[in-house]
Amino acid sequence: MGISIKGVIVGYLACLLSSLIMGIALGYTLAATVGPENARQLITPPSFPILMGSMITSTLGGYVAARVAGGGELLNGALAILLGGTVAAMLAGVDSSDAVIQTIIQIGVLPLFGLFGGYIRLRQVVERA
Repeated sequence: MGISIKGVIVGYLACLLSSLIMGIALGYTLAATVGPENARQLITPPSFPILMGSMITSTLGGYVAARVAGGGELLNGALAILLGGTVAAMLAGVDSSDAVIQTIIQIGVLPLFGLFGGYIRLRQVVERA
């Protein structure tokens, strides 16, 4: 089965929503534990907590895209995150060369985690058959 526009869009929205929820929770947790100024330094890109959150939400978005698509799990999982990364890059308004490099790396790496989410869904489908 090919590309499912519905699956890609729903997967992208799932990734976006989970990123917002995780980002708010992470921000408040860090601000409460280490203080607002130190929390700001910890979550300024590129940072480990933001990268880990992006990996988790990309995997979730890829899984949701694959589940909604009903077929082509790997392709739809990766495309959902690629769509999200491209939209985020266009909205970011890149103003420095470091930001350009970071955006290119994210667009190249995060779809792999969407692919992993699609793979998880594919394994579930294969085991049921």
